[in-house]
Amino acid sequence: MNEFWSFKQKNGASEDSLYRIKFIGKYLIEACSDVEVGTINHGTARKFFNRPDSLNLKFTSKQTYASVAIAAFNWAIKQGFVKTNYFAGKIALASKDEVVLAKEPFSVEEMKLVLGPKLLGWSFLEHNIVKGRLGDRRQPTPDYYWVTNIAAYTGARLGEVAQLTTNDIELRDNIWCFSFNNQNGKKIKTQSSIRRVPIHPQLIELGILDYGDSCQKNLFQKAKMSIGDWFSPKFLAELGLANANWSFHTLRYTVITQLTDKQVFLYFVKELVGHKHNSITYDIYAGKPPMKVLLEECVSKINYCD
Repeated sequence: MNEFWSFKQKNGASEDSLYRIKFIGKYLIEACSDVEVGTINHGTARKFFNRPDSLNLKFTSKQTYASVAIAAFNWAIKQGFVKTNYFAGKIALASKDEVVLAKEPFSVEEMKLVLGPKLLGWSFLEHNIVKGRLGDRRQPTPDYYWVTNIAAYTGARLGEVAQLTTNDIELRDNIWCFSFNNQNGKKIKTQSSIRRVPIHPQLIELGILDYGDSCQKNLFQKAKMSIGDWFSPKFLAELGLANANWSFHTLRYTVITQLTDKQVFLYFVKELVGHKHNSITYDIYAGKPPMKVLLEECVSKINYCD
């Protein structure tokens, strides 16, 4: 599994994918620990799948376990380590239709709840009591507030937002932008994830530039996993929005859905969220500064007030 993980890392696998390989790989190693690799059989595969059954995981989670094991042994076949993938066919993997159905966005009313007073409470008021030598004290934890708002107004992935630094807030074409990049050890999902995104006027009004000026280097201290685990299920449950299909990534689906519903030019949407696409030539911008066009024709269309 370590070799498979290294192979995926060298070939640009996302941070989420690498985490899943390492996490699920532990149980795969346990299932195979008492046999030689060359003697792995159907019984070994069934032992592995007993693990998610014993944890009473949702079927979609079992599909994730299966996809990692199948991918690992497909790779092992190509490397000549094994001849047969006994993990394939033990469980039905998600179809494309199921994947699409799982990407259910928030409605405008639900986004008003997500970005409402409860978010301020988690960040600055209710859930930030820390213990010290002089007793309990309040310590603001603005990460929840800003990471959620930035994702809601950019469609950026959680990992992209969580690793932003003060240097990633830039002025381009007289437009304030976020720079999502792989500089100084930052991780990106694909090369198309490297991009600049105009900062939405709502974020400017909320004070993101002042917040950036107040930071030393990293904009946020909490790790990606910590924020993801807080958002779903804790925060969403408190809002009455508990839904097995919803996670922090739903903010990204919401942005994409809202823009496509408003018939924003597809190339602009892909440029905004860092999806793979054909290069946008300068003539598409009609000679105007690209950041200004993206702000006016795409980013500013994101609206949770109507």
